[in-house]
Amino acid sequence: MVSITLIALAGSALLLATQTSMDSSDDAFEQNLARSIANQIVDEVLGRRYAAAGASPYQYPLSAGSHELSTPQQRILFDDTDDFNNYISRPLCDPWAIELGQGNGAGGLRPSDFRLRDDYFDNWAVAIRVNYANPSDLAQNLTGSNTSNYRAVEVTVGKYDETGSARRLATVRRVYGYIPPIN
Repeated sequence: MVSITLIALAGSALLLATQTSMDSSDDAFEQNLARSIANQIVDEVLGRRYAAAGASPYQYPLSAGSHELSTPQQRILFDDTDDFNNYISRPLCDPWAIELGQGNGAGGLRPSDFRLRDDYFDNWAVAIRVNYANPSDLAQNLTGSNTSNYRAVEVTVGKYDETGSARRLATVRRVYGYIPPIN
């Protein structure tokens, strides 16, 4: 009887260790995927102009113009970096507002055999913030209506669980500067 109890206890410990290892692997995979998505979105933001043509590089507040807004929000309409400020998407979408894993990278859909499962990113979300950075300490954002020659883009990717609680998977911050045009 004692030996059966010990075997059952050892089996339970082994199953618990296996489950913990699998949960850790899932978490690591999701964090790696989230960091990759955040980096890709940061690159997308920094591929745009610092400020709209003819606009001041010190505009406040940082936001998209009315001609750049759509429902659902298509990031492809953004023509400069400040347009991305306060962008939020759940589920994760590509620049054409097509759910990630479904689009062909040109505003259309992939053939059905090459699409990710429809609900894969349903509980994932992304938030983008663009702020003026403090020139004395680039790790800090300026507050209020203060402006500088530096901006910081911060992309956060998270996932909601079945209770509706959000869990941050990755945040990527990159600071970039304004370089005046040469006449």
